[in-house]
Amino acid sequence: MHQNKRIEKFYQQYQQLLSFSNISWWLMDLENEPNVFYCNPTMCETFALDPSKLKHSVDDSCPIAGDYNANIKIKNTKKAQQIYDDYQNLCAGKIIEYNNNFPYYRSDLDRTFYFKSQAKALLKDDNNRAQVLFGIIEPEVVSAELYQKATTDSLTGLKNRREFDTKLDFFINLAYEEKHPLTLIMLDIDNFKQYNDTFGHYAGDECLIKTANIIKANCIRHSFMPFRYGGEEFAIIVYDNAQKALEVANKIRLKLENKQFIINDLEIIVTMSIGIYSLNPESHTTNRMVIEKADRALYKAKELGKNRVVEY
Repeated sequence: MHQNKRIEKFYQQYQQLLSFSNISWWLMDLENEPNVFYCNPTMCETFALDPSKLKHSVDDSCPIAGDYNANIKIKNTKKAQQIYDDYQNLCAGKIIEYNNNFPYYRSDLDRTFYFKSQAKALLKDDNNRAQVLFGIIEPEVVSAELYQKATTDSLTGLKNRREFDTKLDFFINLAYEEKHPLTLIMLDIDNFKQYNDTFGHYAGDECLIKTANIIKANCIRHSFMPFRYGGEEFAIIVYDNAQKALEVANKIRLKLENKQFIINDLEIIVTMSIGIYSLNPESHTTNRMVIEKADRALYKAKELGKNRVVEY
């Protein structure tokens, strides 16, 4: 690391101090090398960086300030803006340190991890602007079991609403950058409250589990990602065009309609209304707008008599 003696001094110091701890840490020389960061091997492993390098390009991947590139995909959210603003304020000397939490999607593992990040200035100039930054990034959820619990709906086994929000943000931005079609399917069990009130909550839970299993069984392609959105509502993010989404949505609706639920020796038919919205990858949109449009199509399906698929 002879090209940056100042960083080398701090790097060796922290390598000794933090060698016993399995945490990620990084250094940036804002004065001489503002577009690169140096980090320890643990950070390389955590964020899939080249382990043969100590020096990494901010343009390629920079989880330090929220990673506006291919891994976090939250650049259009308030959360990303807050992370970015905190980072800029730290650089400008307006705050002493920053603390934030952020989701990080590892596409190679197809998993979203959650981290907490802290950073402060080690050196400042005469105008109180940061010259050298040091930061630590730690996982919020350490074990695979806790990670699974944090992202999975305990009743149905599908990914939960929190994971849905993170993945939708990610794939909206990815679709925009790659000019790739993306479709959202929203699914709602018809007359579920009446079903619950008539047969009880245990029967209602069984209905949700069986419905989730049907949805899961029909989302076998990697581009179809099912979630429990909340209550009796489900969602499927489809990294593909509306036609593929329509085919799967109709298949799920028919499978559910033909499935007999035996409750108190009675054969019960359960149906589902489904709304579909496919975004235009040429013009950027938001998580909220995509959900609202898919929901409008879902409400239209309800208005038209339920047990049908409507495309926005």
